[in-house]
Amino acid sequence: MAPADVASIPAARFKEAMTVLSEVYWCKQAVAEKLADKAVAIYGEPSTWGMSEVAGVGAVIGGLEAMKLKSIKDESMRGLSADGMMSIPPSKIAGLTKAQVLELSTEAALAISDEQMEKLPDDAKEALLMVFEENLKSRSARSAAAGLSLLLLGVFAARLA
Repeated sequence: MAPADVASIPAARFKEAMTVLSEVYWCKQAVAEKLADKAVAIYGEPSTWGMSEVAGVGAVIGGLEAMKLKSIKDESMRGLSADGMMSIPPSKIAGLTKAQVLELSTEAALAISDEQMEKLPDDAKEALLMVFEENLKSRSARSAAAGLSLLLLGVFAARLA
């Protein structure tokens, strides 16, 4: 697809195609930018997007201008997928704020490349570490809960016997 082809996609068809386009994180940056412009024309300014819009645009998010990416509400970043994260060029990821990074899902955080990581501001890098630490804590808590459940099940089974 060429950048000029994006303009010819009718809005209704574009919305239908978003389920496929949202997973296309390997397209040329010029095409990604045109797709992002089209998404903004249909869904409104990124500053108004909720989690569902961020999730819906998926990898198209990588075509947004850096300032539009930065304008996405912190809590809306929870909708960013791993494909969406991988689609953001390192030069544009530099604008993400600490608060936005703190809202990332573990999958999106894990999808950050070394090149993207280098461009993140220091406070956003610290936030990323906090996301990873929180994931480890929740995994430990789930493991502990599962172990406790097995222990209680064993005690209960022994009492029934």
